[in-house]
Amino acid sequence: MSSGYPKGVGKVEGEASLGGEWRDGGLRQGRLSLDVPRLQVNDTRNEVSETLRGLGFEAGLDRDSQGGWRAWLDDLRVSHAGLAAVDWPQQLQAQSTENGWRLRSAPFDLAGMTDYLRYLPMPFELAQTLIQLNPRGHVAGLEVGRENGEWYAQSALENAAVTAWNEIPGGGPADAWISYRGRGGTVSFAAGEAAQFSIPMVYADPLDLSRASGQIDFELTRQGAVVSGENLKAGWRGATATGRFGLTLYDDQDKPGTFLLDLDFANADARNSRVLSWLPTRVIDDEQLREWFGGDIGGIVERGKLGLSVTLSDKEAPEGQMFVNPDDYLKLSLDVADGRLQYAPEWPALEKVYGHLQMDNMDLDANITHATSHGLTTRNASVVLDDKTLHVEGDVNGSTAGLLDFLAHAPLDTMSETFGLWQSEGSVSANLRIDLPMDEGSDVETDMAVDVQGRFDAESLTFPELQLTLGGVNGDLRYRRDNGEDYVTGDLGGRAFEGPVLAHFNIGGRQSGPSGIALEGRALGRGLLGWAGLSRVGGLLSGFFPYRADLTFDEQDNASLTVRSDLESLGIALPPPFGKSPSSSESLAIDADIAAGTGRVTLGSWGHARWRTVGDQVQGQVWLEGWPGEQAAWPSEPGWYVLWRPNRIDTQRWVQALSGLEAADSAPDTEGGVPTTLEDDVGDPEAKPVKDGGGLKRIALSTPCILVEGRCLGGLQADASPLSNGWQLSLAGEIAAGKASWQPDAAMPIDIDLQRLNLDALTPKEGADQGQASSLMEEIETAPIQRRSPRVSPKCRRVTCGLCSSSVRGRSSGRWRRPGMPMTGSSPSSR
Repeated sequence: MSSGYPKGVGKVEGEASLGGEWRDGGLRQGRLSLDVPRLQVNDTRNEVSETLRGLGFEAGLDRDSQGGWRAWLDDLRVSHAGLAAVDWPQQLQAQSTENGWRLRSAPFDLAGMTDYLRYLPMPFELAQTLIQLNPRGHVAGLEVGRENGEWYAQSALENAAVTAWNEIPGGGPADAWISYRGRGGTVSFAAGEAAQFSIPMVYADPLDLSRASGQIDFELTRQGAVVSGENLKAGWRGATATGRFGLTLYDDQDKPGTFLLDLDFANADARNSRVLSWLPTRVIDDEQLREWFGGDIGGIVERGKLGLSVTLSDKEAPEGQMFVNPDDYLKLSLDVADGRLQYAPEWPALEKVYGHLQMDNMDLDANITHATSHGLTTRNASVVLDDKTLHVEGDVNGSTAGLLDFLAHAPLDTMSETFGLWQSEGSVSANLRIDLPMDEGSDVETDMAVDVQGRFDAESLTFPELQLTLGGVNGDLRYRRDNGEDYVTGDLGGRAFEGPVLAHFNIGGRQSGPSGIALEGRALGRGLLGWAGLSRVGGLLSGFFPYRADLTFDEQDNASLTVRSDLESLGIALPPPFGKSPSSSESLAIDADIAAGTGRVTLGSWGHARWRTVGDQVQGQVWLEGWPGEQAAWPSEPGWYVLWRPNRIDTQRWVQALSGLEAADSAPDTEGGVPTTLEDDVGDPEAKPVKDGGGLKRIALSTPCILVEGRCLGGLQADASPLSNGWQLSLAGEIAAGKASWQPDAAMPIDIDLQRLNLDALTPKEGADQGQASSLMEEIETAPIQRRSPRVSPKCRRVTCGLCSSSVRGRSSGRWRRPGMPMTGSSPSSR
């Protein structure tokens, strides 16, 4: 048995029982019983054969005298060893009609039936299409027939689904009513929560629907097929969607088909998913554009509209175009609320975005009516993608703290870390523009252009690394990034050290002159004391002084700081060489390589300091007079070391100078409302310097002459160094020798242990004012050497004072008492 189709019946094993009744010259009744255990089907195209098993059925035919007839087929069965069992229709009934015939079936399931189409004598292309679509579900009713010379069919389906294949959409499960007549038909469907809809040529993944309904019309033409969907309604990720689609397919392989889609949706929540999953990604073949949409972009689409026309071709679109056919298009319109937009890689995203996005093929235009980012607010901003370049522009307003936080999270290399350290209180208004090429081969690092022009009005701007706060900061700054280089230009005015200061920014060297920040200002003495934590000391500094500071950057963005001043108009109420009158000048020079952690300071001819960084720790040295020169050796340990080597110390002048200073009841408020002084770090256990150098390690004083009342009483060496919770002091010289310690948290905060004290050196010479000597001696009570520990006054129980020996007019002193503060002394034998 064979036919014109590439399928034919080969070997048959089984039984057939056929019977009939003829009357009046014709067949009136017939019966057929078929039981074929093995049926060989030959595929002449592929030159293979397969065997069907257990084929059988019971059939009958009844005819009347007018030519009408009825037929039936029951107990249909067939199987294949390599295929799943199928629930075949168990009752089929056919009959003639006035204009043709019809066949009706009892309910059955479609699952697995299409796998047997390959064994039927039908066109291969039709069988292959039906097999790949893999229709499944429950057929509640089926009628097939011919009427007036046309084929027709109608069926009710439950939980039906088809798999998308090639350009043919798929979906389900859904309940549907299918009607077909001639060369076309209609599918009306309704689906529930578990439905999916697949459009492979548009969306990469199936669309998960919460509900769906609509009508799909199809028609077979002489050239191919046309499929269209009308009145489509669906629930999609919480959104409501309506629309239609059209699909045209051609039998000619060289003639591509077309697909059209119009979709309206509302209240789509894409806040927890990327907006890319809502877009027709299969038609966006530009990798950079897909990558941009695949970024941190989402929100609530209050209203959206998608229009698509695409030619179904395997050819690639020309460079710079989205589609092969110039008549094709992609149009997308979105009204977004509570959105998030990552407009450029690594830059802080815009949040709370409200606005409208319009996309026309590869061009994008978004108007942002409102958005925020790190405390900044932008209004009436635009995001435009034109000619494969993304443009972002808008006005930004907010707090200066928010701006610093924004820049700290921006990809600005080391400058981001610097901005993260700064602190500020105030407001800023700026205009932001970003241009980002998105063509293949573009490099964000070098090709992105950024331009930010801002107006600052800040109550304070704090630089923790300098422990400095500027107050009343205002002015214009401009940040630009071009060809991978960063530039900051502009001028800011403010107040520092209670005086005016003007900062000129030229970071990056965009303007003439060195790259950096130039500051010119005038510092008040009391402002400098407040910054140094000495605001309680009045009268030490008076007047003001001008200064100039330059913070420069080299080609590797390494920073250096220079400060210059002649200290003119500043008065210092200290003995020479530290003191000066307001009318005199004293040169001050500071040179610091911030990147290397090195620097030096010179003040007049008497003050020198230098420091360097070893690993993560700083070594620093300060010389107050007695500068040994560049050949001076560095200390062996990290930390700061201060050395004062005067030729003599005039105690009277120092007493007069220090007694003239006033102790204020309280420190004045720091200007700007953000106190930042050197004193702050002392009182704040959480304070962390930029580089921990181990702190102050030693203060040493060495002089050959202590001058009292015009007499040189001999030399003195004093050495102070820190303890874990206090300080210790050692003394050596003609006047006194010994040691002392101060530990405020200890049971005995003050501990003095003098090996020697020469009181004769403190009394006037022979012939001097005896009244003065008498006054001094009245404070001293001499007694024999104590042989047992003296009784300690309750007022002194937190002070320990030990005295090995003292000399007063050649006699030993055993007890020393000051008015209002009795103290005890003892020799080593009594202690």
